[in-house]
Parts: sequence; structure tokens; C-alpha cells
Amino acid sequence: MAHLEESEGLIEEAREVYVEGITRYERRLASRRVFQQGQKNQLGSSSLQDSKPVLNHFRSGDRWINVYKSWARFEEKHGSYRTANEAFNRGTIMFPRDWSLPLQWAQFQARRKLKGRARSLFALACDRAGSSHADPYRLFAEFEMSQKNYSRARSILFLGAQSLSGSSDGGLGNRGDLARLYYTWAVCEWHLGDMIRAEVLFDHALRLTDAGENGSEI
Repeated sequence: MAHLEESEGLIEEAREVYVEGITRYERRLASRRVFQQGQKNQLGSSSLQDSKPVLNHFRSGDRWINVYKSWARFEEKHGSYRTANEAFNRGTIMFPRDWSLPLQWAQFQARRKLKGRARSLFALACDRAGSSHADPYRLFAEFEMSQKNYSRARSILFLGAQSLSGSSDGGLGNRGDLARLYYTWAVCEWHLGDMIRAEVLFDHALRLTDAGENGSEI
């Protein structure tokens, strides 16, 4: 509905749809959490409590996260810095295990030249991603490289490669994303003048990328 209003140039009406829908969603989750907390208090410390854990409503499959992302993009385009920040902030709070919203928020801050705030949010995205995804590390490093901070970018890329290699599949579940991280790392080492390490990293990126796979464009 919000997309329809936006496409017709009804910006305030579209904003109202976003805010009303998201506010209703947040209230519904808050009500459920209060109800479940009441159940938990009634159960006390009995073994029955352990057999019925409180449900986590911030599950990764919750499609409302896409509504927050859409709202944030809408506010970036049609709103102000304040309204865009509100959208990002509310989504980041509601989905405390998601890394994609703080990453999108960091890029927004970077476009605004707010480097300190961007760094904090890139770091949050990396922390949330852990060993699950390479993109937050790579994009954080690319941001630092754009500021000529190559040594800092190297540290971020090293942390990302180390984190993913420690995952259950060694990071190979996202071969294309990991290949792009190593490619970026190679470029970083080239800027730092370490040609031998750059060559090794380029080779590693290529080995991770088979013809036809996502990431083969590197």
C-alpha cells in the first residue's frame, strides 16, 4: 500500500501507512512479550519453565524486517536525516540479531560524510554477522579504503576472514562473498605495497570462485 501511495506522489500518505503499520507491529510484539513474561513469572523456577522457553519474536524469517528497510529507503529519498534515522533505529532495535539493517544504516551515514557514526554502525553490523557473512567486513573495509585508511581496512578484512574460517563450513557456504572479501583484501595489500601478499590473496579469491558461480565476476 505504501509503495502505491509513493508511486502516485502521495508522500505523506505513504509515510502514514509505514508508520501506522510498523507501530501496530511493534505494539503487537510488545503485548506478546508482556504476556509471555507473565507466564514465565507464574512458572517460576520449576522444570516446566525450562521445557517452555519464551519464544523469540525477532526470528530471522520475520518478513517485517523488509518493511523497515523499505521505510528507511523511503525516508532517505523523501524525508529528512531525522526521519531516516528513526526508521533505521527502530528496525535495528526490533531485530537485534540482524546485520543487514545496521549495514544499510552505516552506508547511509557514510553518504552523509558522518564518518564516526558510520564506523560505529559498520562495526555493529560486523559484530552481528559474526561468522555468518562476509559482506559487512568487506563493505566496512571498502569504506576505510575510500578514506585511505588501508591499515585499518587490512585489520577489518583479516578479522572477517578469520571469523568466517572459524564457522562450521569454513566460510564456504558463501563462496562468492568470501571470494570478494579476499579480492578486496588483495587490493588493500597492493595499496600498502605488499605485492607478494596481494598475489597470494588474489589467487585465494580465484580458487574460491568457480566458473558460473556467484562472485565469478572478480
